[in-house]
Amino acid sequence: MSSMLIVDDSPDNRSFCELIAQMFNFSPVAVASDADEAIALIEKGFKPTVVLLDLIMPGSDPEELVKAIRAKPELDETEVVLMSAIREVSKVARTMGADDAIRKPFAMEKLVDRFRRFSIGP
Repeated sequence: MSSMLIVDDSPDNRSFCELIAQMFNFSPVAVASDADEAIALIEKGFKPTVVLLDLIMPGSDPEELVKAIRAKPELDETEVVLMSAIREVSKVARTMGADDAIRKPFAMEKLVDRFRRFSIGP
């Protein structure tokens, strides 16, 4: 079963992405408000199939989360999708070692396409 970790400092974005993830049968879905909280979840054993990661948040640099994921052999298959309103988000994603990028504000069809690509659901 596909699992997801949503990391965003905006409660609205977290709730929105969580709702879409549940529609696409991701289970479990975990949420974190910053990279530090997400790293703590991973250190406690959460193994997401996909991580949606906001680029600009308070706390540790999101790149630290990407490094923490890439350092764990059991997370080799985890896909990291960077989210940001900055125009160069795809370039930044590649530089950070993320697998994909989505620009904010979300274009619904692009977001749904990403969820469909990673899910086992509809």
